Amino acid sequence: MLNAERVELVEQKPVEITNPAKGTVLIDFGKVAFGNLEITPPAGAKGDFKVHFGEKFKNGRIDRKPPGTVRYSVASGKWDGKKSMVIGPAADKKNTQQGNGFDPPAILTPKEWGVITPFRWVEIEGWPGKLDVRDITRRAAFSADWDENASHFESSDETLNRIWDLCKYSIKATTFAGVYVDGDRERIPYEADSYLNQLSHYYTDDDIIFARDTFDYLMKYATWPTEWASHMIFIAHADWMRTGDVEWLAPRYESLKGRLLLDRVGEDGLVKSNAAQIKKGDIVQQIQSVIIQNLPSGKVSDNLIAKELNLSERSLQRKLKEKGTTFRSELDNVREMAAIQYIKNPVNTMSDIAFLLGFSEQSAFSRAFKKWMGTSPMKYRNSIK
Repeated sequence: MLNAERVELVEQKPVEITNPAKGTVLIDFGKVAFGNLEITPPAGAKGDFKVHFGEKFKNGRIDRKPPGTVRYSVASGKWDGKKSMVIGPAADKKNTQQGNGFDPPAILTPKEWGVITPFRWVEIEGWPGKLDVRDITRRAAFSADWDENASHFESSDETLNRIWDLCKYSIKATTFAGVYVDGDRERIPYEADSYLNQLSHYYTDDDIIFARDTFDYLMKYATWPTEWASHMIFIAHADWMRTGDVEWLAPRYESLKGRLLLDRVGEDGLVKSNAAQIKKGDIVQQIQSVIIQNLPSGKVSDNLIAKELNLSERSLQRKLKEKGTTFRSELDNVREMAAIQYIKNPVNTMSDIAFLLGFSEQSAFSRAFKKWMGTSPMKYRNSIK
């Protein structure tokens, strides 16, 4: 199960409350955000209610039949005195599925939040009396690390200023899942979309971890479009151009080569994917990605890998055997690639490197390195100075 990380709920008050019809309250929060409502009804309030959530406005009301993927949803229930209530629509099966045999698992927001949905306007039917702004709050989800002061734009052209505000807020609003997802449709990352998100995020915020988390997710769960795979290389290159951090990239380099899809190039020079390739990502690349993310914990095992990939240990072993490799071989391969890059950086001590590679002791790392390279880590470092 994959959960959104480094995200938080921010309490927001309405910018306007009106009564478009008898017994109906219309609330405008000013901008669309992914969230839900916290409402405190008057003391002793009873009876049924219906709450409509919408992204689109039409003729002074929420559009209940919006086009395309513009969202409208509804929730209903009963008021319960003065008790505060969190209200959101029912979960959408498509954007909460955890493995359907084709699509990658959706990113789940924390269970304690309740269901969240994108909306700007809310209509409440059955509100008892007059709604006070203090009685209703939108709990909007954003990246916990978003820095509003990291970027600024201002010009003499008000239209350009509004375009900047729209673009910047769009990037902020779509951080609700902790990685770059396709909005509310499936709530999974796509490689090409994520690359564009990454570049836009760099211009509006100083966060680099968001793109890296998305990269690691996509290395485990590639999507089906053939042309999307190469965008993983673009994401890695953009990270390097932004940070100059070779150490993050080094252990991911070998598995990244697979995204060139050279094995799918036909005689005509075109890249083509067969049905099996569209359906499943490369198991070796997926395993390497999971190993990389979990190395510092020192708890990398075939059992952990299987759980991360929603496989049984037997299925994992069978798939690796089909590729002519084993879990132990891939663990050693990843450690060897990473070790070489870590050693090149003189800032890293040998004990630091041992920890980063998941070894319990420096001596265990030294023995492994000598097996890989035929020399000790320190002698290797001295030889490349």
